[in-house]
Amino acid sequence: MLRAAVTLLFGNLAAKFTGILREVIFAALFGVSELAAAYRVAYSGFYIPIHALVGETLSTNVIPVFRNLSAESPNAARAFSLVLVAHCVAVGALIAFFLLVGRAWIVDLIAPGLGGSVKDLAGTMLVMMALASPMYILGNALASLEATRGRYSGVSLRPFLLNAIAIAAAVVAWKTNTPLFLAWGIFGGHAVFLLWTLYSTRQLGLLSFRTCDLETGLLLTGCKALWRNSAPLLLFPVVGQLAILVERIVASKVGPSVLPSTDYARAIAETFVTLTAVPLSFASLASHGGSRTEQGRSNAIKASGLLLVLAFPAGLFLALNAAEIVHLVFARGEFGRGAVETTAQILFGMALGLGPWAAGYYLLRVLNSELRNGAATSITIAGSASMVLFDVTMWPYFGAATIGLGASLSGLTIFVGAMSALKLWLTHLRLVVVLLLMGAVFSLMSRMLPAADPMEAILLRLPLLGLFMSAILFDASARSALAPLTKQIPFGWSRK
Repeated sequence: MLRAAVTLLFGNLAAKFTGILREVIFAALFGVSELAAAYRVAYSGFYIPIHALVGETLSTNVIPVFRNLSAESPNAARAFSLVLVAHCVAVGALIAFFLLVGRAWIVDLIAPGLGGSVKDLAGTMLVMMALASPMYILGNALASLEATRGRYSGVSLRPFLLNAIAIAAAVVAWKTNTPLFLAWGIFGGHAVFLLWTLYSTRQLGLLSFRTCDLETGLLLTGCKALWRNSAPLLLFPVVGQLAILVERIVASKVGPSVLPSTDYARAIAETFVTLTAVPLSFASLASHGGSRTEQGRSNAIKASGLLLVLAFPAGLFLALNAAEIVHLVFARGEFGRGAVETTAQILFGMALGLGPWAAGYYLLRVLNSELRNGAATSITIAGSASMVLFDVTMWPYFGAATIGLGASLSGLTIFVGAMSALKLWLTHLRLVVVLLLMGAVFSLMSRMLPAADPMEAILLRLPLLGLFMSAILFDASARSALAPLTKQIPFGWSRK
């Protein structure tokens, strides 16, 4: 388990580096221009339907189901693989058809506040991206199958590969003044990744297209296993993507520049979650999917406590230095002062909820690993509903900051729901109170420090962050939460 998390961590480090590099290059080349807005709208149109129908259902469902079937019969597992491939191709083809036919309506729905020429460009980009839909879904499914054998090359390689090809496409688009290369970068990335996962799963013996020695009953069993465990999860991605859709609509109403600014801010805010909560969660699914042990409960308590102690101070530091960090990362080329201010407002709101966001993400995957998908879906619905309600009602008052604050509210709601479902409040309540009290003191002290430039502000506040962490460690619950850093980091659990 630890080995799996370390593998995923290094993969995520490379992916996050290239992801931030991609956003930095994109910001320098295109800023928050209409072209940048058109690309974000097209990518949202491509991304939202896929994740609404599939989302993380593949990783949260395929891994435990395939492991259970493998233990029963190799032929049953092979039949499940074939059924999975067929479903992925069929769903991907349907989504591609929907995007191609309804591209104009989709663009109008996502960004009602954009002008006609920007919408036309977004629609053209969406046509090219739509062709990648089957490859996107099938590649992710095969990477999940690969993980059941303890091999994580697909999961680790995917974001790095997609980011690298997107960077190359952005440079070519800028050099040739041909924006459509941005869309072809999405297509090319998913095509290359699919070829890699097909090769890897075939090498591991996980995928064979010979059906002559498989009974019809095994294929039917594979279909039932896929849909029986997927049904409770179907609302999970739909609700999440509906919330993102509303977020995009609200962003376009605030202003076209808010659309790309949201993605720039999210690229920074998601870094901690990507590097910690995501590998912990995936390792939990791959290593403990379907298992229920008392030892696992202790593991989840330690992992979630560790995420809180690390993510809460990191989020607070990020929020207090939002403008300075955005300036240092993005302020070059076409990314001017207005873009810095807009992106910083969104980042401030997102960073405030980083601690609950990271811990809540992990705890949801703990529920998924136990196949408690109904509870996980209900909690996700509550989180998405809170974000939608806040965004729709508050954007006239908070402007661009609404997007970030709504995301934090969603993370907080999910954290509270997951803690309640897993009955961890008695364990973590003291830790949460300590973090809030020390965070308030840290915020007041940070605001009292004068700074002439962004780098000076960050350097002055770094020692305060060290004092913040040191003060937290005077509390026994915080010291206990950090214990896994010096021992083996555990991942999954379940109640008896």
